[in-house]
Amino acid sequence: MIMLLRKSIAVPIILILIIISTGTLLVGYMININDLKAALKSIEINKAEYIHNIIDYNIRSEIADLKTSLRLIKNHNELHSAAINYFISGNIAPLKKLMDDIYQNLNTDIFLVTDKRGIVVYRANDPKKHGDSHAGIWGFDEAISGEDIISASKGPRGWAVRALTPLISGTKKYGVIILGKRINDNFAKKIYDETQTHVSFGTLNGIVSSSLPLEQRNFHDIEFIKRSLLEGKTFFTEDQDNKKSIMYSPVTMVDESFGLIVETDMSPVYQLLAQSKKNLLKGYIIILFAVIMSGIVLTLYLIRPLRSLRDKSWEIIKKFSGTEPEQKKGSNEIETSVHAFNLMVETIERHIAELKTAHHEIESGQKFLQSVIDGVNDSIVVIGAGYQVKLLNSTARRFSLGDPPFEGPLYCYQVNHKSNKPCGLAGEECPLSSVLKTKMPVTVIHTHTDKDGSASKFEIMASPIFDEKGEVIQIIETSRDITNRLILEDAKKKLDERIMLEQKEQSIITLAGGIAHDFNNILMGVMGNAELLQMELPLDSRYKDFTKNIIASSERMAELTKQLLAYAKTGIYQPRAVFINSHIKEALNLAYKGQAMNIEVIFDLSDDLSPVFADPGQINQVLISLFNNAFEAMEKSNGKLFVQTSNVLNKAAWECQLFRHEHPAGDYVHIRISDTGPGISKGMLKRIFEPFYTTKFMGRGLGLAAAAGIIERHNGCISVDSELGKGAVFDIFLPCSKEITGEAKPEVIHSDSKPAGDTVLIADDEPQILSLLNNILAMMDYKVLKALTGTEALEIFRKEKDKVKLAILDIQMPGIDGRKLFAEMRAIKPSIKVIISTGYDEKTAIEGMGAHPPDGFIQKPYRSMALKEMIRQILKEN
Repeated sequence: MIMLLRKSIAVPIILILIIISTGTLLVGYMININDLKAALKSIEINKAEYIHNIIDYNIRSEIADLKTSLRLIKNHNELHSAAINYFISGNIAPLKKLMDDIYQNLNTDIFLVTDKRGIVVYRANDPKKHGDSHAGIWGFDEAISGEDIISASKGPRGWAVRALTPLISGTKKYGVIILGKRINDNFAKKIYDETQTHVSFGTLNGIVSSSLPLEQRNFHDIEFIKRSLLEGKTFFTEDQDNKKSIMYSPVTMVDESFGLIVETDMSPVYQLLAQSKKNLLKGYIIILFAVIMSGIVLTLYLIRPLRSLRDKSWEIIKKFSGTEPEQKKGSNEIETSVHAFNLMVETIERHIAELKTAHHEIESGQKFLQSVIDGVNDSIVVIGAGYQVKLLNSTARRFSLGDPPFEGPLYCYQVNHKSNKPCGLAGEECPLSSVLKTKMPVTVIHTHTDKDGSASKFEIMASPIFDEKGEVIQIIETSRDITNRLILEDAKKKLDERIMLEQKEQSIITLAGGIAHDFNNILMGVMGNAELLQMELPLDSRYKDFTKNIIASSERMAELTKQLLAYAKTGIYQPRAVFINSHIKEALNLAYKGQAMNIEVIFDLSDDLSPVFADPGQINQVLISLFNNAFEAMEKSNGKLFVQTSNVLNKAAWECQLFRHEHPAGDYVHIRISDTGPGISKGMLKRIFEPFYTTKFMGRGLGLAAAAGIIERHNGCISVDSELGKGAVFDIFLPCSKEITGEAKPEVIHSDSKPAGDTVLIADDEPQILSLLNNILAMMDYKVLKALTGTEALEIFRKEKDKVKLAILDIQMPGIDGRKLFAEMRAIKPSIKVIISTGYDEKTAIEGMGAHPPDGFIQKPYRSMALKEMIRQILKEN
């Protein structure tokens, strides 16, 4: 607590107030005391002067009395006569008696007669004391000379005021009559009795008369007597020990100056002063208490704003500097407040300097930022929370406003949408609202309108700008014109979908081709061995029917592999000019109607329908698949089937949605097959042309997939449109044929020729097929050389090349495949005849065999008669 008080401003304030009040009181006390003293002194001076005046008056009165007595004596002839008589006769008795009588009526201390030498001859009232000389007193000589003299002088018996008159008779001088008032203690006491004030008279040599006792006369200062006499001034001194006031003043008695000393009793004055001191002390204590209390109140009154100023200064310093300020230790409130205020001023000045620097940097930064964002090709706009545009770059300005500089206030919906309300109220997602709500970046696509009113698609990336509290105060929108990109993305999307579909189809095609190849190899063994068995059986054998069933089943399986190969866009492909109308009726007859025998078929076939360049068998397969679907869909409802054909001339270039590729402009044949069945759901429509996708319990899901593959291979397009309950519509477009050639007539197979025992080399990696071909050729009287691999076949051919007339080669074999084996054999023996026997289609099989293809191609599975006929034709040509 003491330490706190020592550091507090209260102590110096109270001390200062105490000092000021004490000093004021002391000054007041001194002034009051001095004034009182001065007043009392003035009173005493006045009293002394009054006494002085009384003394002066008494002296004048005494002198006047003395003069009166002198005139009386001078005119007293009897006295003169008695005195002269004495000097003449020497008889003193009459003189004594007369002088004693006269003395009784005189108010004088001295009454004597001297001879002309100044020797006292008689002194009244003191007859025994005579003979002393007065010749030395001042004025004696003048008096002997005949003058009346009144003078203050020192005589044989001390100082006195004397009146001298001569004793002259005629011209003869006898002596002098002297009257006088003694200046002695009685003289002073007489004045004391009148004034009740002690007085003393002094000369340069000391005190000559005093009303004071002898022991008290030593308090008089002889120096003041001398100064008073020499300077002719009045001096006052104070004897505090004896509580007296002493006045030293010159006073003149006739012709002599004396130092008048008036001694005044100051006890009443000191009593008044003591009482005044007590009263002042009481007042001082009261005032001191009031001052202390006032000091405390004043201190509290001063400290509160000082502390508030100090605390506010610390707060400002901490706010602007970010650190706790260093406080001055051992200081009071004013010092700490001044220290804090100075630090605050320094901090503010530093902060102002930093603000100026920061402002300059901000301006430079803004210019730099503006130049940076102006260099960005995308539109950049900074938007406040109230939709007002705060900043935008040159790209945004040129797009929305043109060349004039940006002058606010403008709002984002005015700049971007040329609207008078926010885009959120217009039904679009507002980036500003979304960012304010989520405090997260958002990306939206808007349609913006440029200065000319043209609309473009923009991708807007809006990001929040936060304040120090984490609240979103602005957003920055980066907008990129994506109109062309969307067009490209749409095209890319379609291309990607097409590529994905093609990749998917290619995968399935590869799978389908591989399955078909393996099936064909297996079927080749089944069908061939069944034929051999049938040829070995007697005509009336009951097992003939078994072999026929095996062969028929194998042929049905072969048809299935044809569908797979058709979907895979492979298989036997022999295009020619085909008239669709004739194939429609043929396909209707071959289509499986099941329980839909009562379905009404309505034709609308164009009479002048152009031919198409296509494989007739594959076209039939397409039509049969579509008719089968229609009949199966309506087998419970017995609806109607509509078949329409027409020419579409000068059709513009268009894109086939299923195949995802462009079709050139030109003339097309349009085939539409529609039914009144239950329709197809949207989910099924997307997958209806996928292989192995079917809604039928016994279906294989290859019919429509194979149809789509065939149509695509013929550079056409197939599509379907359907809704549940409204039936289905299939549309096929095939390019018109430029050649009008009749459909080829079936060839007649001659099987009556006999082989000439030539040697045939067989190469196949399937042992069953190798054995089958060996048996077939052996029955045809050919010599057979067999090889399970291409490498083995090449070694045999090198050894037996001169004997081998014909080689039947599989394509897919371990080691050297059929294509490379064919090339090696032709290199060894260019005249060698080669038949390619494989499960693949001809195009796939002979691809890459160069400008000189093999002499024949036969696709597995095939009948032995077909192989015999091909061998016959090749060797016959040879």
